[in-house]
Amino acid sequence: QDEDGPFVSKKLASQMPYLDAVIKESMRLYPVAPFVVRRLPFDVPIRESDVSVTLPAGSLACIWIYSLHRNPKFWNRPDDF
Repeated sequence: QDEDGPFVSKKLASQMPYLDAVIKESMRLYPVAPFVVRRLPFDVPIRESDVSVTLPAGSLACIWIYSLHRNPKFWNRPDDF
């Protein structure tokens, strides 16, 4: 037993790189907040192939983190741990 007691503190976890990696990967696959909502402070242009859309300032934007973290455009084998 150390000065942190029976619990793993952030300081102690930082000394355990594998535990840190497991926690981060678990959070990627199963985020605490599956989405976040933000009010846009300015117009945001979005261009995808031949389609163009502008989200106006003041709009609410919902970022679906769960889906983003499983998108094969950004991750090799996105559903693997």
